[in-house]
Amino acid sequence: MTDHQMLALRGLGINDEAGPPRLPAPTGGWPGPRFPGIIVHPGSGSARKNWPAERFATAAKTLASRSRLPLGVLSGPADEGVVEHTLRLLRSGGLSSPEIRAEVFSDLNLPELAGLLSSARLLLTNDSGVAHLAGAVGTPVVAVFGPSDPALWGVRQDRAVNLRRSDCPPCFGDHLRKCEGRDCLHGLGETETVAAALRLLRKVWGGSEVG
Repeated sequence: MTDHQMLALRGLGINDEAGPPRLPAPTGGWPGPRFPGIIVHPGSGSARKNWPAERFATAAKTLASRSRLPLGVLSGPADEGVVEHTLRLLRSGGLSSPEIRAEVFSDLNLPELAGLLSSARLLLTNDSGVAHLAGAVGTPVVAVFGPSDPALWGVRQDRAVNLRRSDCPPCFGDHLRKCEGRDCLHGLGETETVAAALRLLRKVWGGSEVG
């Protein structure tokens, strides 16, 4: 996304390469809650970019179990429906266990959201502004991409993994509007997503206890 925005400046002869965005904490630190666990954000502001809630719930349960980290669910103004669905799946038989408890975070302003994300061990989310904010405050991010091209819109930090089904090319415009199957999202499985998240947890935090 940064490179895309820099294109406007290159037309003015400004060719400096922009590094990954960084958002340092203000003096006195970020406001808001802290959560040193795994946060999942199953929304994005657009249903076309959302990985299925069933897969988010399964991946979240597996990550919490194998990492032994607490689980949090983030909800924004446009996410209530998908978050409620995800929580129902987490609490239903076959997707949850007595040990899994998800803490829900909602109604946060931007500084509070930055503070929450900065305290997390990992964020699992869709292609969204939340993914980029988490990367900017230094949080490890696994971002699931659908129709958008992560080469253009992906999170650029070293602690980020942008996942996308490789055999389904990015689409936009009329093709995106006519696509009903969302193969790009349905074709990405929980197993590979969880594996990517666990690898990132080990890379950043270490520890053989991360399964």
